[in-house]
Amino acid sequence: MALKARVLYDFHSENPGEISITENELVTLFSEEELDGWLEGENSRGEAGLFPASYVEITRDQITSNTNNNGLSSPKAVTPTHTSYTSPESQRGLGAGSGGSGGGQLPHQPGQ
Repeated sequence: MALKARVLYDFHSENPGEISITENELVTLFSEEELDGWLEGENSRGEAGLFPASYVEITRDQITSNTNNNGLSSPKAVTPTHTSYTSPESQRGLGAGSGGSGGGQLPHQPGQ
């Protein structure tokens, strides 16, 4: 399974076994396991080696073969399954001035 990470900061390799990475670059990780603060992977130029784990953010995107490959595929959006706040409705005239009587929630029950 190929993990991807977005580079947050530039890193210039200084030692053998390290690779340089550039801000906003998309790198492929060989493993999500850190080795004393380092990750091993491949940069966009095909160079493989180590880079600081704190310089990248692992992306948790859905893995599909038909991704539009721009590296910015949106993560799964958190969609609220229900919103039970009544404060925005009080501005529309429902219970205005009552300040939270709670009586405005009964008419919003679906299926009845």
